[in-house]
Amino acid sequence: MVFCNFTTLGTYVPIVDIAEDPTEDYKVLLEKLQFCAEYASKPGTTNLERISKAIKEVLFERRAKRLDPNAFRIKQLVANAGCRKALHEDLQKFRRNKIMNVAKGERSPDKCRIRLT
Repeated sequence: MVFCNFTTLGTYVPIVDIAEDPTEDYKVLLEKLQFCAEYASKPGTTNLERISKAIKEVLFERRAKRLDPNAFRIKQLVANAGCRKALHEDLQKFRRNKIMNVAKGERSPDKCRIRLT
C-alpha cells in the first residue's frame, strides 16, 4: 500500500511504501508518529534574531495592553499600529544590513534577497 500526498501541481507523490502485513503497517505508523511527536516537541526556528531589543519591548507593551481588561480600545489600536510600523522598519533595517554584509563579502546579493523574502 502506498500513501500519497497531493501536491500544488495537482499530482500525487508517494510518501511512504507500507507493507501489506498489518503488523508491519502498525510498526511503521508508530515510527512515523514518534518522529512527528519528536519533531513537534522541538521549538521551530524563530526570527527573534531579526528583531531588536527595542522592538521586543514594544511587543511586550502591546501584549500587556491587549491583555489588560481595563485598557481602552483606542489605546490598543494605537499600540498595534505603532508596533506594526516599528516592526516593519526594524525588519527592513535587518534586510538592508544583511544584504550589505553579503555585498561586502563579495557574494551574490540577489541570492541573499531571495532567502530573505
